[in-house]
Amino acid sequence: MKQLKFLLLAAGFIVATSVYAQEMPRRVFAAGGGQGGAGNVELSWTIGQSGMVGTFVQPSVVLNTGFQQFDNLMVSTDEILSTVSCTVYPNPFRDQIYLDIQTTDPVDVFVRLFDNYGRLLLDKHLGQNVSGFRQSVQTQQLAPGMYSLLVTFVDRNNETKKQLFKLIKH
Repeated sequence: MKQLKFLLLAAGFIVATSVYAQEMPRRVFAAGGGQGGAGNVELSWTIGQSGMVGTFVQPSVVLNTGFQQFDNLMVSTDEILSTVSCTVYPNPFRDQIYLDIQTTDPVDVFVRLFDNYGRLLLDKHLGQNVSGFRQSVQTQQLAPGMYSLLVTFVDRNNETKKQLFKLIKH
């Protein structure tokens, strides 16, 4: 009889813990912070967060993020124009990198190189190109580390497509 009570109690405990899950709201205990906005730009920040989690890159903005997270995350990618392909090599690299760009339609090509802290190191317009071409980028002046190369294509309809490459320098 005691074993039956213990068995029923254990079964009840297992069922109760598997049916009910605790939901913990996100909270940040920071030294300070705030939020603000102008037009269609909203910004919120906290002070006292340690380290960097990632980098958000747009043509005119590079933002290093901390631990502050949002619930409304929408993840999407733009398909690169089917007429455009870009290959970057070698990776890891030493003194230079090569960009092989294949295109059948005229596109303007822009290249931006960022270091691991989001600082813009290179901003170059490669011009309007048709068919395939190779462009070299000299990198002797760069210190060993991780870099991000953002290649932007603008077609004749003014549609912008981007490819982001993570590169390592020895």
